[in-house]
Amino acid sequence: MGRIARAARLWLILAALSVSETARIVEPAPDSSLVYLHDVPLWVRIGDMQEGECFEIVLDGKALTTTCDADTVLTGVIPAPGSHTLTLVATFLPSSAPAAHVSSFQITEPEQALPEIPAFVHEYHKWWYNTEVWRDETRWAGVVTHKLPSDMWTYQEILFDIRPTLLVEIGTRFGGATTFFADVMSRVHDSSD
Repeated sequence: MGRIARAARLWLILAALSVSETARIVEPAPDSSLVYLHDVPLWVRIGDMQEGECFEIVLDGKALTTTCDADTVLTGVIPAPGSHTLTLVATFLPSSAPAAHVSSFQITEPEQALPEIPAFVHEYHKWWYNTEVWRDETRWAGVVTHKLPSDMWTYQEILFDIRPTLLVEIGTRFGGATTFFADVMSRVHDSSD
């Protein structure tokens, strides 16, 4: 083996070691216990990712997706109750490199039975998302909101019920939801009530 090949191999081994010491699965937390919800997909958060790193996410030995994002929702992946293993495989290293991180977690049954959600609700959500009607067509006072109208209706009901003095919106894109919340909050605290 030539000097350059040995140096390249040493670099790959060092890179694999450095990845395995930094990138790690943060959520679900190692050895945690999550309650099974029949509609909620698995969310994976990878901590200490470096810019440009991408990982294959493997659940119980089955490769699910490749991500370059710290937060990934595994759409359609709803693990059944029981023990599970999540593995991160660095895609920027040779396939012979060890896994970047391996983490185990439990899914437990809920304490009481959850109501079944009717199929038409799922179909509506799929239609809403897949037609991308939410991108530009849902507006409040002419400003794009990216919110389901039914969610906005529910928000205003909650706000009128609890009448908070302060509402903090974390993150905004176009400002439609902010305008909506400002309008609702002004009505919640209208002096005529």
